[in-house]
Amino acid sequence: MSDTAIVAVVIAVAAVVAIILWFAMIRRGRGVSDAAAPARMAAAPEAPAEAATTGKLEVRAVHHGVSDEQEGEWVQIVNMGQHAVQLAGWRLTDEGEKHSYTFPSLVLASEAAVRVHMWVGDDDHNDLYVGRRQRWWNNDGDTAYLYDATGTLVHKHSYGTAAATE
Repeated sequence: MSDTAIVAVVIAVAAVVAIILWFAMIRRGRGVSDAAAPARMAAAPEAPAEAATTGKLEVRAVHHGVSDEQEGEWVQIVNMGQHAVQLAGWRLTDEGEKHSYTFPSLVLASEAAVRVHMWVGDDDHNDLYVGRRQRWWNNDGDTAYLYDATGTLVHKHSYGTAAATE
């Protein structure tokens, strides 16, 4: 085999390895740092490196009451504040904390939103997934609680019978 052919084979193998590693980092999602994966920064391609760890976040909507065969249950979280917020360690729970989700490292820009799906899927800059196929939200009423990384209740959103008792 000529030297040129050997060089071509080495370059081709290196390219294949690089592509495989790149796909592995994308599939792993949470294993990639925010600096290395700007797509994980919800609607904030230019978010500051040092984002606040607390802020004015709200549970804007709870989409509930879908059949077990659908991927339809989700909660929308919106940053109503003036600064980007790092969500690592924040928690979303239902009434009685029967279900709980801890957020991965994700910077949510000011006025940006992210949906947390109660299903299995691949996280991206707009959608996070709890990693289990199960229903969280009661059809007749429930409350979604959002806690910051220190455990402080930041916001709650009630609907149905739970809203009527507040």
